[in-house]
Amino acid sequence: MLDYIIIGSGLASSAFVEKALENQKKILVFSDFSQLSSMVAGGLYNPVILKRFTPTYEAKKQTLKMYAFYKKVEKKYNDKFIFKNYIYRKFSNIEEQNNWFFASDKLLLKEFLDAKVHQIDNNFLLSNYGFGKVNDSGWVDVKKYLANFENYLLAHQLLLKEKFDYQEIKKEDDYWLYQTYKTRNIVFCEGYGVLNNPYFKQLPMIGTKGELITIKAEKLKLDKLIKSNIFIIPLENDLYKIGATYEWDDKTKSPTEKGKLELIEEIKKTINCPFDIIDHQAEIRPTTKDRKPFVGEHPLYKNLYILNGLGTRGVVQAPDLADDLYTFIENGTPLPIEIDIKRLRKIDWQSID
Repeated sequence: MLDYIIIGSGLASSAFVEKALENQKKILVFSDFSQLSSMVAGGLYNPVILKRFTPTYEAKKQTLKMYAFYKKVEKKYNDKFIFKNYIYRKFSNIEEQNNWFFASDKLLLKEFLDAKVHQIDNNFLLSNYGFGKVNDSGWVDVKKYLANFENYLLAHQLLLKEKFDYQEIKKEDDYWLYQTYKTRNIVFCEGYGVLNNPYFKQLPMIGTKGELITIKAEKLKLDKLIKSNIFIIPLENDLYKIGATYEWDDKTKSPTEKGKLELIEEIKKTINCPFDIIDHQAEIRPTTKDRKPFVGEHPLYKNLYILNGLGTRGVVQAPDLADDLYTFIENGTPLPIEIDIKRLRKIDWQSID
């Protein structure tokens, strides 16, 4: 008898799996790797929504949990995933500087936003108004982390790389039966693929397409994280990850010429040295209508759970939300109403029996 079957292999799934394994639970993961938003994510994290200068949900709590989580998995896999680094938010005008000063004096933001205007000594970085420095920020090499996670699951025979067939779920007494597997609980962490899940497809998942490129800029020699209308993440060997676009209508996963040109236009507003495009990727982020995650138990089917809708903040949110869901399942600890799917009272949940 399994304790959990988990569907998906991205950040949400990995955080829940790590929590379950830490508590000696018997688990099995199913993934056909059709939802790869985590794998192409920029991996940038920070405690502030820099467009509006507002703190993210549970900013301090989630940041602390995130650091603890990635340090733990770094030790487990003997590899480096999380890189602390200040984010420098580019100011486009005096008004943005003034907004920054105002925000940095707010009680909930002053520990995260440095009140000074910073200059960066780099001849190829364009800025007439300087930068604001964000504390408790950095980036996670999501691709490398999830590759380690997948290899671990395969080595321990905990991963089946196949499509999960919803039609084969059957309720038997106090457990669920899937093919030949018996499990007490099923947790769905499918990202945008939840729209194909007959149990949770009613949830208001919107999904936004994001495109990223990797460039090589030998002259740039930048070692800082930059955020303007795009982000710039320095990698190794003069490579930089650049992103990301937001497309609400196109739900295909193919990189587009439109997306590439949009990113190139923004790059040229931020740096003024030659660069070559090395890679171009696209995926659909699991964004929700109210910009809040989907966490909780199905209202009609006991022991079917969801952990989804992390949008652009999966790196920092996944460890905390996975903890919340795990303690809800195991201990009955109530979920915060902000993330609980019970907040969505207008959904017409229908039986699929």
